[in-house]
Amino acid sequence: MKQVSIIFPNQLFRESPILKIKCEILILEDSLFFGNDKFYKLTNHKNKLIFHRASMLAYKQYLEKSGFKVLYKENKNNISTVDYLAEFIKDKYQKINLIDPHDFLIMKRINDFVVRNNLALNVLPSPMFISSEEVKEVFASNTKKPLMGRFYENQRKSQKILVNSDDTPEGGKWSFDEMNRKKLPKKITIPYTTKLTKNKFVVNAEKSLANFDIQFIGESNHFIYPTNFHEADLWLNDFFKHRFALFGDYEDAISRENSFLWHSLLSPLLNSGLLTPDEVVNKALIYSKNNNVPINSLEGFIRQIIGWREFICLVYKKYGTKMRNSNFWNFEDKPIPESFYKGNTGIEPVDVVIKNIIKYGYCHHIERLMIIGNFMLLCRIHPNQVYKWFMEMFIDSYDWVMVPNVYGMSQFSDGGIFSTKPYISSSNYVKKMSNFKNGPWCSIWDGLFWKFIKDNESFFRKQYRLAMLTRNLDKMSEEKLNNHLEIADNFLSEMQ
Repeated sequence: MKQVSIIFPNQLFRESPILKIKCEILILEDSLFFGNDKFYKLTNHKNKLIFHRASMLAYKQYLEKSGFKVLYKENKNNISTVDYLAEFIKDKYQKINLIDPHDFLIMKRINDFVVRNNLALNVLPSPMFISSEEVKEVFASNTKKPLMGRFYENQRKSQKILVNSDDTPEGGKWSFDEMNRKKLPKKITIPYTTKLTKNKFVVNAEKSLANFDIQFIGESNHFIYPTNFHEADLWLNDFFKHRFALFGDYEDAISRENSFLWHSLLSPLLNSGLLTPDEVVNKALIYSKNNNVPINSLEGFIRQIIGWREFICLVYKKYGTKMRNSNFWNFEDKPIPESFYKGNTGIEPVDVVIKNIIKYGYCHHIERLMIIGNFMLLCRIHPNQVYKWFMEMFIDSYDWVMVPNVYGMSQFSDGGIFSTKPYISSSNYVKKMSNFKNGPWCSIWDGLFWKFIKDNESFFRKQYRLAMLTRNLDKMSEEKLNNHLEIADNFLSEMQ
């Protein structure tokens, strides 16, 4: 039985299980990753397009130097993967090997294709996650409401990570989250990230964009990301050396001048396979032991990788379809205002963060949740449009990442499948965690916040963790409330 192994843009693993199968390899620039799919068009960030093409070309070279026969299918002429496979496979192959892509639509298309063409399909587990699909499924089936805290504790115990011999947590607590919330001191020096020299594949990818029949957004003159294993290793070691120790202290901090701070910027590498969580966690534990990294930094970093990241994948697999069809707040589905793509909404923190995203295709998780997501929810933007925006704007965006994070965490549009509350705030939280000053933006933000609470008063009164907001609403003078509502109405009516 002649077979072929297919590799997608998010499966560039150094020690890929698919490489153990002796057959031809086909690397595919699938249209879903490049934004020009016939049915699901996106205007992706320029940096993401460069990242995918450059990293895939580098991976092709890596495989060829390792002795593999590699075929490479470029994304051009708007030919879908399935159409290409129909022509490519014809009567030559009887079996397709594939690593789990963690994408509903890709898997559906491949399944439909092999059935139509009477082919065998071999789906291998992905090194992109530490825990197996079976482990995640057992956890999900044994709980009515999936909670990250419980999942994370289970992960620590099952993987024997930061636990004592009796399965108690090292440091005495499972989470040091309360030690991850410091505001930046005024005179602290923020470290720089490693500047990589553009390799030949990045140069190739930048030039080839001119020939792509693809619309894109963002800038490429700020492309900073690794695109091969050597660069990924340098990137990881740079984080360990310069940012790891203070990562925990300032994990939730927001800076007007810098979106990177002490963050690792590993998400594009983990989500594409250039690094795997196994190797990152093991190296982090070794580095921490040898360099006395504070427990709040080590635990906070480990929690993001074996906790949140794996938990989000679990939620996607079990609830993703339900989530993406949800609209708990009953928002109208209309195009997102253009100002959210240009960074000229008139709200200073939002515009600053968006302009950083335009440059880099990146901002850190608190900026995503508590500035962009928070504000979009207060502006009553439909979750489908929020999802589309996040998919388009970020270099690390993939369906399994953004469905739970947008519909579940950021917008609460699923009504709380795994999130315990909507993540909204007044301007006070933004000012508390950042160096943004008082300004006209504050009254607009606060007006939108109190209008949202007022319009959804019955929901908030029933929420134990949020009922205080309605009590504050009760104490507010009619004049003050009406002023909030008027400001909000004016902003929403003029938003474009």
